[in-house]
Parts: sequence; structure tokens; C-alpha cells
Amino acid sequence: DLVCPEEENDGEGLVDALAAAQGWQRCPRCRARTERSEGCNLMTCYSPQCQGNTEYCYICAAIPVENGHFPNGSYEPCVNSQRVAGETQAESAPEIVPPDGEAVPCKCCVVS
Repeated sequence: DLVCPEEENDGEGLVDALAAAQGWQRCPRCRARTERSEGCNLMTCYSPQCQGNTEYCYICAAIPVENGHFPNGSYEPCVNSQRVAGETQAESAPEIVPPDGEAVPCKCCVVS
């Protein structure tokens, strides 16, 4: 039987390629993919594993994020942004589109 190579692929490779092309980040604890479409760079992961107990930097995936990590505020680049290759996240800024897990903007970005 001839099988199309695309049919053999479970899609994970395609999702990985899309995530890399779009600059999506993964939660450093549970590895859920997240895309920040707006907001600051301080993320809270609400995946089934993290349940809102993981905060991380969207730019460099530092966990835990400590005071001084965002010297000019969480909407600006972090202290590690110079070493992060292909840095593009700091250019955009607050709602999360979670392809995998569920991450939301931090409390400072939520508009009541």
C-alpha cells in the first residue's frame, strides 16, 4: 500500500513548524504552547497541569520571574532579551490565544 507521508504525520511536526514560525512560547513547567497576541510579557499558565500556579516570562521563559526581571515594566523587554535569539515578542504588546494550554495576561493587563 502506498501511504502519503502527510497522512503518516500526526500533525505534531506541522504544529512545531508553525509555532517556530510564529514565535510561540512554551510554558517552562508543563510545555503547553502559548501565543501572546497582546499584553505584557508576564504570563500565567492555566493548563491542566499548572492550574494558574506558574508565572513565566514570555520572552525568555524564565521561571520564577523575580523583581528586576522587567527593569522598564513587563510591557518592555526583559533583562535576558538581548540573549534570546530571534527576539520579536517584545515588539508586540495584551489577550492570549492558547493553541495548547491556556495562558492569560497577568493581573496588570486584565481590564475590568
